[in-house]
This record gives sequence, C-alpha cells and structure tokens, in this order.
Amino acid sequence: MPLTLLLLASAPAYARSPRAALRPYHLLGNGTLHHGSPRPQDTRAHRVPLLVLIFSTEANGARRQEQHRTWLNHDWRDAAGEPVPWRYAYVIGRRGGAAAATVPPDELVGDRLHLGRVEDTYLGLVHKTLEALRWAAASVSFEALLKTDDDSIAHVSRLWAWLGA
Repeated sequence: MPLTLLLLASAPAYARSPRAALRPYHLLGNGTLHHGSPRPQDTRAHRVPLLVLIFSTEANGARRQEQHRTWLNHDWRDAAGEPVPWRYAYVIGRRGGAAAATVPPDELVGDRLHLGRVEDTYLGLVHKTLEALRWAAASVSFEALLKTDDDSIAHVSRLWAWLGA
C-alpha cells in the first residue's frame, strides 16, 4: 500500500487574490515556476500554498506519463470555481548501486527532483522521504505538503477543500 503523507507548515493561511493565484504545474529548475505564473529566481520568494511531492524512480516513466495524461493536467478548481494553487515535483533518488565518490547535489530538472544523497531503493525510502522534506523546507515556501507515490492519484480539489483553504 502506498504511503501518503500530508504536512502542514506553520504559516498564515493562503491569501486569495487574483495576483496570488497559481496554476497547477510543476516547479522548474533555477527556482522558476512553470506556465503563466510569475517567474521568481527563488522559489522561496513565491509562496506555493500546496506542494505535492510524488515519489518515483527512473524506471517508472510509464507511470509518470499516465499521471500527466490524467490528474496532473486536470483543471482542479475549488468550490468557488477558482483554480487550486498547487505545484508538484517528482522525487527520484540516485540509482541503486551507483556509488558516487562525491555526493551529487540535489537538482530540480523539469518536473523531477533528483536527490543526490539517497539511493533509490526500498530500504532507502525513509532517507528519501527525509531528504525530500529537507529539500522542500529549504527550497520552497509552502503552506501544505502532500507526499504521495507515482502509483497514486490525488484529488487536488478535495484535498484543498479538506485543508480549509
């Protein structure tokens, strides 16, 4: 059974305004946000009300394609018809057995966050989770974080309503 984790940051509630509305796309490298949103140089400078981290592996490309075809590209709306302000990133660890002489840095490329410190194995899941949370806390200004897997579907509108946003 996949593990789904929801964390709430201790931050003020998201202020709704047309300027602050975000479209539901992935975070890009160099701190930019994908599609129609402002493109700050630092993701911490732009608040992401709901951040979804989707755990995957390099081998699960078909699962990622299916998610892109379905729920990741859905136009999620709240009860008032406004777009739900959320972002996502796939979290991928280092290939198992690929020992590095030096630890590669964490790198956000497209919609994939590559964690250099952890090996992508079943036994490394706890470390992968902790490193993903460390990266999120250090790199993105968010209010709520959902950790899920690439074999799961999140109903973003219901989650947003449940959070009381």
